[in-house]
Amino acid sequence: MSDQGRSGIRRRLLLKSSAIGLGLAALRVAPAEAAFDPIPGRIEKSGIAVELVDFAAPPRTSAKRPYAHLNTLFHAGDGTRRLFTNDARGKLWQIDAKTGTARLVLDVAAARAGRFVQDTSQMGLRSFAFHPDFGKADRPGHLKLYTLVTEAVAAPAPGAPLFDGPFQAIFHDVLLEWTARSAGALTVDPGSARELLRIAQYKTDHNADQVVFNLKAKSPDHPDYGKLYFGVGDGGNVLSHSDPFDQAQDGGQALGKIFRIDPLEQPDGSPYGIPKDNPFIGRKGYLGEVWALGLRHPQNISFDLQGSRDLMLISDIGQSQIEEINIGRKGANYGWPAREGTFVTDRLNAQVLYPRPADDAKYGYTYPVAQYDHGEGRAVTGGYVYHNGPVKALRGHYLFGDIVSGRVFHVPYWKLWNGQQATVRELTLKRGGAETTLLGLVGAPSRRVDLRFGQDERGEVYLLTKQDGKIRKMRPA
Repeated sequence: MSDQGRSGIRRRLLLKSSAIGLGLAALRVAPAEAAFDPIPGRIEKSGIAVELVDFAAPPRTSAKRPYAHLNTLFHAGDGTRRLFTNDARGKLWQIDAKTGTARLVLDVAAARAGRFVQDTSQMGLRSFAFHPDFGKADRPGHLKLYTLVTEAVAAPAPGAPLFDGPFQAIFHDVLLEWTARSAGALTVDPGSARELLRIAQYKTDHNADQVVFNLKAKSPDHPDYGKLYFGVGDGGNVLSHSDPFDQAQDGGQALGKIFRIDPLEQPDGSPYGIPKDNPFIGRKGYLGEVWALGLRHPQNISFDLQGSRDLMLISDIGQSQIEEINIGRKGANYGWPAREGTFVTDRLNAQVLYPRPADDAKYGYTYPVAQYDHGEGRAVTGGYVYHNGPVKALRGHYLFGDIVSGRVFHVPYWKLWNGQQATVRELTLKRGGAETTLLGLVGAPSRRVDLRFGQDERGEVYLLTKQDGKIRKMRPA
């Protein structure tokens, strides 16, 4: 991008800090202003090039772009190396790891007919996760898997809670448990859905998204074994007043949080359990399910399953300024809506940022370990730490990217530490030996790639593009 192009999308940073440290108070000031690029400099190419190879294209669910709303690709964690991907329009596919052929495992839209809703790209079948016990016949999670879906407003199932809010709900996020008919030629019983909980939403974006288990916790004696994490957005994009219902900083509300639960039905009949080591258990004004708070749209969560550290990474989509990658930390407050990236916000003017105050530490916010501004992209999508794939130069690197432009970024995982900012670099993408871009390959008239990432059981990372409905591998260039 040219300097002229970058300056055209620069935002304004108010340099006077008399109203800094706003907390949740939406103070407005009118000091002298200066044009400012929030994060000076550019994301440079790293010199690592990869050849993009088509791997799979599940059946299209629309004759128009985007052809398939592929949200993620992941494995069952059961040693079989089977791959699965979900189309937000309601399909869960098994992908043959050798041929890329897709086989339908579950049609959530059909199984939840009359309830399932997918009116926008941020609704529908958001994600799936297999219980760590899935392939273990002697364990309580045998044949269990979980999905987050959006459904019409309805009364919750008996015993299942509804996390409501101070607004008129237009639909619900619903966490469902399903039971497979067998662990072999896997199909899921469409009538087996068990509802665990519901979360009310007042807009069609920033919903609950990725469900994930920490598969690095391999023993039932490990405190994280079988604990399900999922992120919940702040409820919707409101440029005129960020988080208008003050949800993300309210520990007693579900929106703007990371949840952590034991999803199995409990001996007392409760639909799920709240782990005793959750950080806010027994704390007045907080939900016991909350593991972290202060997030805008934590769309993707992943664990580095093969690295030397217990590393959880969260991508949080910014509003008008900053896209961020955070390290998951128990009890952390990531600052939204008082903070966006490493800056202070003006909640009534999304185009304005402030520098942090000298006494910022007193707020206790956890800041991103990598970030970029809107001179580089429009919306971050999180990925995975690359292991054991054929691109040796990427092994141990966390791959992520920009949803809209399709740029693919990377950072060595050993350079990701709370309290530090890692230098983000960009991969060079090639096709047939010639340099290309995902936007060019996808050929989207809308100028959107709609990039997502996936990972197989070995640790190799895949690229998913919704506009053309394809899954691609990376090979050495």
